[in-house]
Amino acid sequence: MAVLEQVSWKWQELAERRRAHLVELFYSGRWKRYFTEQQFLHRLRDAIQASERWAEIASALNSARAPQSDTHGRHRAAA
Repeated sequence: MAVLEQVSWKWQELAERRRAHLVELFYSGRWKRYFTEQQFLHRLRDAIQASERWAEIASALNSARAPQSDTHGRHRAAA
């Protein structure tokens, strides 16, 4: 499962970089050179949704991998 977790975090990182790039285009106004307003907003929404979704997937894989508490009431001693 560690491989799936790594892959999901890499995809999330890529999606976040794409989102950050589009946000930077917005603040600089350079988006107008490449997109209509409608195209840009569509791409920005897609980038935000993709970043959030990959973060959810990565977190779900991470929590599924986390050790479960002992069902017999015994707890592992802290180091």
